[in-house]
Amino acid sequence: FSGKRRQMTDSASVCAGSYTDAVQSLKTKFRGALGSAGLAPEEKFEVAVFGHGGRDTNLWLAIVEAVATDSELRDKVKVSVFSCSWVDDDWEWVMKCYVERLCSDGTVAEGSISFTTMKYHEEVSVTMGRVMGHFYKTHCVVQCEQGVDMFVEPVTGEWLQDNYEDFAVNNACMAFAERSGVPSILVQTNSDLDLSRSVDGDDVSENVFAGQLQSGAFSIKVEWAQSDGLPEALPGTLIALAIKLGACPDKRQGFRQLLNFKVEEFASLPNLYAAYIAFSGLQTNALVPVAGALEVIVALVGQGHSLPWQPATPVTNPQWLVARLLEPSEAENGFVKVLSQFRAAQLDTAPNFAEFLGRWMAARASHRIRRNVVEEGSRFTPGFWQQLELAKEVADGVAHECPDFILWPCDSRELFVGALTRIGEAVREEPVFGWKKVNDASPSLQKDFGELSPLWRFTSAGYLHILDFTCRMLESSAGVQAEFEEIASGLPRRPDVVKFRPDMKRAAELLQQMLVAEWRSRDPLSKQLH
Repeated sequence: FSGKRRQMTDSASVCAGSYTDAVQSLKTKFRGALGSAGLAPEEKFEVAVFGHGGRDTNLWLAIVEAVATDSELRDKVKVSVFSCSWVDDDWEWVMKCYVERLCSDGTVAEGSISFTTMKYHEEVSVTMGRVMGHFYKTHCVVQCEQGVDMFVEPVTGEWLQDNYEDFAVNNACMAFAERSGVPSILVQTNSDLDLSRSVDGDDVSENVFAGQLQSGAFSIKVEWAQSDGLPEALPGTLIALAIKLGACPDKRQGFRQLLNFKVEEFASLPNLYAAYIAFSGLQTNALVPVAGALEVIVALVGQGHSLPWQPATPVTNPQWLVARLLEPSEAENGFVKVLSQFRAAQLDTAPNFAEFLGRWMAARASHRIRRNVVEEGSRFTPGFWQQLELAKEVADGVAHECPDFILWPCDSRELFVGALTRIGEAVREEPVFGWKKVNDASPSLQKDFGELSPLWRFTSAGYLHILDFTCRMLESSAGVQAEFEEIASGLPRRPDVVKFRPDMKRAAELLQQMLVAEWRSRDPLSKQLH
């Protein structure tokens, strides 16, 4: 936990370019791996693909395209993707429809792709057991990442995001690769999604992208030809346009108004990924990922499509990264970015979320390092302030009720884990969190889903920061107020109005209540510092 920057990818393997470049790089990497796999003539080269939550796994279509359009790979490779989505996210049926189309129209070879729904947020050991069970006969592992939250150091990184899924799946994939001697590959795009949440861009560029990280490319202004029949608030930049398109409630209308494009013509787009994004707009009004919207926009610009706007400057291709992930045995002193801190904190053996989050927060105590601050204008600013002020209420409340409170007595996480366990028990009974509703609906999305962890919401960025900021203020030798000011110094100016989501407000109340209850339940001897 020294804070020294560590390498994560094999620099010689890095391809940082367009979608087309990524597809070509995947072809080259798969050909090399196939050639050295020593398979029998009738044996398929099996590629297992995992994502990190949300719609990260959509990127697998670049892998499908690489295999389907290469004569050497088309009949020899099978790509199996596991959706790896949020437990209450319902997009898999659209992808299954698209997969069926690719199979029926001959785009892919028979038996060369499979799609399996896999949800996060059973207890961590259950989910990771599922991941490991999907590695049967696997010759290559691929992880898909939209954004850069996968590259935040678990212990020394000051600002967290939705990192649980990234860290845990990365560890499982790398553990299998190390044990089996197979390559582990990363496919990534849309870095700007997370950089404004204060990810250390210099570190990521140097140690993941081999110095080639693209950022800010889609702040290009767009100029609208006319506004008749268009939404009142027209987006002024490409990134704002992509966000608006992704979120519009009527996708068919949104594509027509904002891009002058009919989603029925999805097959006219030049690659499988962009075509799928338009196809999804034909099937559902669900959220479209920003990365996908950008890919459609850039594809249309490249085709000379008649758009209702013009970019102020030439549009560049969204950057895609394809690289091989380093194993510890290949790295300096055996330390790899993210993976080594994850394992050193013993997060790889946590059986449940109470223990996982307890180990995580305990490891971060006194090890957070400020590399950078949250940039002015970040769309995450209101959220940061909501989380910080709720955490301040928790810390002030605990300190008031228990003046002698020690968060980590005897350097033990036991008290904090106990408080989290109590919170989990309470969450099951509180409608504001919706645990019962989500838990009851889960088997309809994944047939063999067991039970939703009652702490599943605490893996999201907002809840994580309530935990982390609370821990920082309670463990600080300078006191709650001083640590509050230190955290605030890394944020943009506080908005005039900070709104508190009811579920997060209640989560903070439960955190205070259960920390106090757990402290008071302990005998005096266990509260001592030594």
